[in-house]
Formats: sequence, C-alpha cells, structure tokens
Amino acid sequence: MNTKMLAIAAILMVVTATIGTAFAAQDQSLREELRGKRLLHHYNVVYLHTEQVRIGMEAVIDYAKEVKADHSELEVLKNNFNSDVNTLERAANDGDFDEFQTTMEGIRDIIQDFRSEAHSVLGENVPEARERVKEALEDNEDYLNSLWDDVNSARIELELEAFDETLDAIEERVDEAEDRGVDVSEVRAKIDEINDKRDDISVKGEAAVTSCTGIRLGLCETTEAQEYRDLREEIKEDFVELREIARDTIRKHAITTGIDASQTILERAREGVTKAEERGIDVTTVTAQLDEVEDLIDSAQAKLDEKDYEGALDELRAARTAFVDAMQEFRDTVRSDLESRRQARSTEGRPNGTIDGGGLI
Repeated sequence: MNTKMLAIAAILMVVTATIGTAFAAQDQSLREELRGKRLLHHYNVVYLHTEQVRIGMEAVIDYAKEVKADHSELEVLKNNFNSDVNTLERAANDGDFDEFQTTMEGIRDIIQDFRSEAHSVLGENVPEARERVKEALEDNEDYLNSLWDDVNSARIELELEAFDETLDAIEERVDEAEDRGVDVSEVRAKIDEINDKRDDISVKGEAAVTSCTGIRLGLCETTEAQEYRDLREEIKEDFVELREIARDTIRKHAITTGIDASQTILERAREGVTKAEERGIDVTTVTAQLDEVEDLIDSAQAKLDEKDYEGALDELRAARTAFVDAMQEFRDTVRSDLESRRQARSTEGRPNGTIDGGGLI
C-alpha cells in the first residue's frame, strides 16, 4: 500500500479491526449471551465504529468533489455501507446472530473497496484528504463521545444482566438440589455473599461510565474505572468459588448417601450370614470379608470428614468390589453346604449290605 494512504486507511479501516475482533474478544459464554436482546447491546459497540467510518467516508467524498475527482464509485460504496449498517441494526433487533456476523463481513469488504477506490482517485491529494478526515472526526468529537458513553453503559448493563441471570440459574439448581434432600446451606451462604455485591457493582459501573466519557471502558484509567474492574474480577472469583462449593456439596451428599446405603446393605448381609451360621454353616471367610467391607466404609467416612472426596469415592468403590466378592463367597459356601447335606442324606437313606444289581451280569 502507498504510505500516503496509511493514515486514511487507519481511520477508515478502524471498523475492520474492531468489528472483526469484537466477538473474538468475548469468551464463549458471553458469545452465547449476545444472542437475542444482548446482541443489541453489542450493536452499540459496532455502531460507534461504523459512525467513525461513515464520517470519514463523507469527508473523503466531499474532498473528492472539491478537487473534481471522480467520486461516483465512492458514493456507491458509501450507500452500500449505510445499507449494511441498517441491516446490522435489524439483525441485532431480531437477535439474528448469524446475519449479524455475515453483515459484518460484508462491511469489511466495502471498507476495503472504499479504501482502494479512494487511493485510486485521489492520488497525490491523499495528504490533504487525510487532514479533512481528521478535521471531520474532531468536529464530531462530542457526538462520538456520546456514543462511547452509550457503549460503556451498554457494557455495564450486559454484565449486570449476566450477573443476574447466572445467579438465577444457580439458585434454580440449588432449589432443585434442596428438594432432593441436599444440604445447600454453604451454597446459599456464598450466593448471599455475591448478591450483596450486586448494588455495589451497579454503582461503581455508573461511576466508571461517568468518568470515562469518550473512552472505551476497558482502556479507561480513571480511579472509578479501576475500582469497577477490581470489583468485577472479585465477583468472577466469587463465582468460581461458588461453583467449587456447589460441586463439593453435591459430591458430599452423593458420598454420604452412598455410605448410608452401603451400611444398610452390609447390615442386611450380616443378618443373612448370622442365620447361616446358626444353621451350622462355616461362614468364617465371609465374615472376614464383610469385616473388610466395613473397614472400607469407615475409611470412606473418615475421608469424607476430611473433605477428601476423591479418596472417599475410591474407598466406596473398593467397598463395593469387596462386598460383591464376599457375597459370591457366601453363595458358594451355602451351595457347598447344601450339596454336602444332600449327599449325607442320600447316604444315610441306603441300608448297609445292599447288593448292586449290576453285578448279576
């Protein structure tokens, strides 16, 4: 590219870089939230940059007219650009994420074509055209600053909505867990702690917007903006901790339920073994195996008390395997005893000295 065109390109192409990376800068969960009405909030960011480009385009066209340069193709491209911006707004209003993305790609192509055409028709007049673009942007500084305020306010609103909806979704799942008998007291305590910061983040957000007139909130270095960012990061960490507490709560409940069930099953198994022993069956091996199962269950409880959830699960799995082996041994022992008794009864029922008829042949 001719170096004389770099400055104009930097201004006219600002939307290319900004729009092209707007979604990439968002994390995956935020991309999903941009669907529907949230896409309209994001449109405010894009619209600001399209307005910068529109002002720059008009300045270039006005200058082309002044120097008698052919500006017909520039006019066509500007009209196409404005049309696509309208389509972008409609897609945002409709919550059509796919059309929004496609239209942004079209806008980038139009800007590229406008840049090339401006380079072609202005030639040596590029330096003066660059000055006209700068002047036009300066003349519209108050207007553009007001758009930055809208962008920053929309960003705050979007984050507060995400805050509210995330907590609502978590509380709904917590209610469901509580209905199933899960002790969710720790989870609710953390939710209350996060909720207490809701008003604070709203107030600090408004203060940050006020202090950052004409500056993107993420780049603003005022004290108010930094306080907002610090609190936002603190809340993010709170949500991470909340997820960990919720996960551990569910695991603790599941393990406790597993231990209780295991103890009940073990008690019933011991009752069956005791009855077999009372009938004279040798259950020494089975009893030892069930003692091992009980030791594993006790170990699982100890690890649960220490909040070693993985260790507790491992002990429960080992207890299950040991119990299956013990029950197999018990069945084999009972079957063996029954077979021995059946053979004994068969022998006792046959008189001594019985002649085997087979010996006659």
